[in-house]
Amino acid sequence: MQSWRLLIYGVVLLVLMVFAPHGIMGMPVWRRWRSRSPVAPDAGVADMHDRPVAALTLTVHNLHKQFGGVAALQGCELTAAGGSTHALVGPNGSGKTTTLNVISGFIRSDKGSVRIGEHDVSGLAPHRIARLGVGRTFQTPKLLHGMSVLDNVRLGGFASEQASAVEIALGLPRGRRDCHDSSAAALRLLRFVGLAERADDLAGDLPHGQQRLVEIARAMVGHPSLLLLDEPAAGLSMDELDRLGALIEAIVALGTTVLIVEHHLELIARISRSVTVLDRGAVLAAGTPDEVFSHPEVARAYMGREGTGGSR
Repeated sequence: MQSWRLLIYGVVLLVLMVFAPHGIMGMPVWRRWRSRSPVAPDAGVADMHDRPVAALTLTVHNLHKQFGGVAALQGCELTAAGGSTHALVGPNGSGKTTTLNVISGFIRSDKGSVRIGEHDVSGLAPHRIARLGVGRTFQTPKLLHGMSVLDNVRLGGFASEQASAVEIALGLPRGRRDCHDSSAAALRLLRFVGLAERADDLAGDLPHGQQRLVEIARAMVGHPSLLLLDEPAAGLSMDELDRLGALIEAIVALGTTVLIVEHHLELIARISRSVTVLDRGAVLAAGTPDEVFSHPEVARAYMGREGTGGSR
């Protein structure tokens, strides 16, 4: 009897692995049932401006971080004014991503502090920082390849959802309302980044540049007060680069503070109000794009040439 029971369990498990690799609730029939609330087909980019966010200033003070014998950060300082774009640039290995990781809580600094508005977030866990209104992208897009593009973007709105997992799974009123609202917001953002027609495609089927745009849309769907972008332009075509610039400008217009790590200096000069340059974990220069990119030390350390007074 025991052997028959094990055999039945094995067969059921095998069937689920083949026909429902994402679980019972991930089967197409359930996905259709959960998403039966229609999303307005004419939702446009202008609707992004119906929910302004509070303009919060980001202040990073005297950050230090040591990895073994390597000093990744040595007194990093920067201030990003609320509702503006601040760029963090520097040579590879200068501590830019480490700074973003400290701000978002993925690693803890050895010394120093991070303040977002009135909140000191030093040492807080990433999910607690996210719930304060912080969105984040990564150098390599981190999408769930077996899920649709739309569902990947919807995941970014978890912090603003009111319904419980049970309410969402059973399609109760509050769960349906949350699903409708998150789907509408996700679709608006996908339309803005030019990927609305791929909303139902698997995220893993998209090329690298489009995956990066999906991740940016996911970070924005929760209307963050602070958006951290780690080399978002890497791998993008010129057309996608233009869309990215317009996207960042639209988000800043909402009141969101953007901190961007990027190597495309033309993009930085276009969208940034202020720039901080890191070199070996320390601040080399800070100011407007024109001031920073014409600085002789920046030209030598970052661009490998003498400053010429231009912003390139």
